Amino acid sequence: MLDHLKEIDPEKAFSDPDEKGAACAITITTQISTNRSIVVQTYMGRDDDIVQYNAVVDKLHRVIDRQEAKLQVESWTAELETRQRNLNHMLEDYQRIEVKAQEAWDNRGKKGAFRLTEAELNAKTQAHANIARTKEGIEQLKNEIAKARGLVISEE
Repeated sequence: MLDHLKEIDPEKAFSDPDEKGAACAITITTQISTNRSIVVQTYMGRDDDIVQYNAVVDKLHRVIDRQEAKLQVESWTAELETRQRNLNHMLEDYQRIEVKAQEAWDNRGKKGAFRLTEAELNAKTQAHANIARTKEGIEQLKNEIAKARGLVISEE
């Protein structure tokens, strides 16, 4: 027995746009790093209330902000480790200024109380200022990492 073929009319699947409501596309594209970009897209009814549009766009921006924060935490954590390592080297160098100056004083056979030269005093002052700036930068970076982590966690 032969099966009867069912007749399909593809045009019946479509209805008048005004009848089912036209859609409006919302697309947001953001470059989140050198090698990465993110595209978020959604559709809404053409006649939806503006409050709904704003809520959807705000939600999409929160998604993007979280993804940016995740990448920032990774890169900033690596940068923080580098800055802390550099600070440790600076502190070691700072401590060596007087030690080296004392050794040079003794090697030259100088008599009297040890004193730093003008150049050594300037080097010590400059090293102290660099250490202070580096510490400040580390604290700022720690604060930025904490903010970014907070955004990542709050949006999970």
